[in-house]
Amino acid sequence: LAAWRWLSTAAEEGRIDGCRIFVFGRSLGGAVAIALAKSLGAAQPAGPWPCGLILENTFTSISDLVDTLFPVIAFKSLKDRFLRVRWESIDRVRDVDVPILFLVGEQDEMIPPSHSQALHSAAKRSPLRLLERFPDGSHNDTWEKGGENYWQAWARYIAECTGVKAAASSTG
Repeated sequence: LAAWRWLSTAAEEGRIDGCRIFVFGRSLGGAVAIALAKSLGAAQPAGPWPCGLILENTFTSISDLVDTLFPVIAFKSLKDRFLRVRWESIDRVRDVDVPILFLVGEQDEMIPPSHSQALHSAAKRSPLRLLERFPDGSHNDTWEKGGENYWQAWARYIAECTGVKAAASSTG
């Protein structure tokens, strides 16, 4: 939240365009981005808000990830006892009402693409939910394997997202 406060202050002072701030998170960073967006909504219902979230290869929760990565220890009793940080993104994303772009590497060996699909489906309050799949992308190289299509997805989303923000501002 400290970084967001700095960005908000810079926008208020006219040093940056506060209507064009996006939050990007990949893997665990996606969970942090979702938590930030939810926290901003709870703490500052009137804004300022990010223009949008961009989430790449992120997970629904740490508990769900344990089920995938360590099935031999994926027992509820063990997870309840030993998981201290849960990052329940699937619960938090339901309350996020900014546009969201999900970038999914279909060959991700760490986080199954189904996690991004589940997050996408749960983000019903978001005014714009886009899911872009990259067939050859793995956990750490979706941007590279996606090539020009990856960067075009960003560009399309940013263009569409800033239009959503402008429309919301003119009616509010």
